[in-house]
This record gives sequence, structure tokens and C-alpha cells, in this order.
Amino acid sequence: LSKIPQLAVCKTALSINAHSRALMHFEKAARETDRETSSVGIAPLKPIVEPSEIALLQRIFSSLDDPDALQGIAHLKPSGKSADLLDSYRAAGRWNETLIALDQLSRQKNNDIETICSLQCGRLECLSELGLFDQLLSLATLCTNDPVQVANEKHMQKVRSFGAHAAWKLGDWKSIETLLSAHAKQSGAASFQMFAGNFDLGIGQIFLALRNKKRAQFENVLLFMRSDLIQPLGAASLESYDRAYPMIVKLQMLNELE
Repeated sequence: LSKIPQLAVCKTALSINAHSRALMHFEKAARETDRETSSVGIAPLKPIVEPSEIALLQRIFSSLDDPDALQGIAHLKPSGKSADLLDSYRAAGRWNETLIALDQLSRQKNNDIETICSLQCGRLECLSELGLFDQLLSLATLCTNDPVQVANEKHMQKVRSFGAHAAWKLGDWKSIETLLSAHAKQSGAASFQMFAGNFDLGIGQIFLALRNKKRAQFENVLLFMRSDLIQPLGAASLESYDRAYPMIVKLQMLNELE
């Protein structure tokens, strides 16, 4: 375990909302880099931090709700380019500015497929945070009709999740059916397994079953969604309340639907 890079552990901790632990491992990674640099006779005035690591640190402090640290980190990226400002805006929760920066970056002609998918996911996230669900659903629909993006299965799972979230918020049942059908076709997962780790699509299916009065389907999907949330909840509750809270909210939603 000691051979696992601390930065990799940091990113993993952040992905499961273990924010304090992510910061701890980031600090360990910075100290290791400092020791390696000092061992070859170089004595830096400040820890060596790469641009990608600055963005990671911004995400951590944003999750920890530490505005002072975010303001300090912003000075490490003096460039006024959209790409450099993007992480600062997102970390500070400035979603309008984030959306503008993403639009500017999307107009560049040299973007590769991965960059295009990443920018689109960023735009979907901004629209969701701003509560612009009509625009969110429209953008998700455009993404699902783009052959370049459809080829990226992992990207499309995120797109359909955002789309389903907007659709059931708006009561657009036809869009939910379309998204569920496309997801089932591409994922190839058996039965309810296609809802594993995808809460919004599962909620969409539950709403459809409720609307169409399909009791058995309603109960089966709800049971699967509940078990899918309970499994990671045990570990999350040992880490911190903040990490467990989103899962508790989702379980409460399922309880209210039931």
C-alpha cells in the first residue's frame, strides 16, 4: 500500500467525497515532492505544484467550503485565459462565469474528442446547478444525437443522467423513455443493473412505473436503487456526515416515493 502514489489516493478520496482525507493525501504528496527535490540539492522557496494539481486543490477546498484557501490558490494561476479561470470559477461555485468560460473554450477549432466531451459535461453541470432544466434537457438531447459523443459510452452515461434529472424535474416522460431506452441499448446491462450508480435514471424509471401503474416494476427498481445506495453508505458514514449526507437524501427521496 505504501507504494501507491499519494496523489492517486487523493483523487480517489475526492471521487468518493472524502474531502478531508483527500487534502491529507495531497499534503503528503506535496511533502514527498519537496523531499525528492531537496535530495538533489534544490531548495525551492515554495512547494512545487503543477497546474493540474492546483485545479485538484481547488476542488478539494471548494468541497471543504474554505473561501480563504480558494482565494489564495487563485493567485497561483495568474493567467487570464478561459482554461485557467475555469477551475477557479467552478471551485468557487460561480456557475454563470463557468458556463461562459466553457462556451469560449468550446469555440476553439482544435479540440479533440475527449475535450469536447469534457466541455459538454461541464456545460450540463452548470445548467443543472443554475436550475436551467429546459436548456439542460435540450443540450443533453443534442449530445445524444451527436455520433462523435455517442461513441464515448462513459461520457454518454453522464449525459443521460443529466438529461434524466432534467426530464423528471420537468415531467417530460417521453424524454425519460427515450433516454432509458438508449441507455439500456448501449450499456447492455441485465435487468436493473443498468441503474447501478446512476440515481437519476433510476428515479426516472420509478416515475414512469408509477405513472403507468406498473406496481411490480416500481417495487423492483426501488428495491434495487435502495440497496445500491445502502452498500456504500456504511463506509461513508464512518468517514464523515458530509460524505454520507447525499446518500441519506437520496434514500429519503425513495422513501417518499414509496
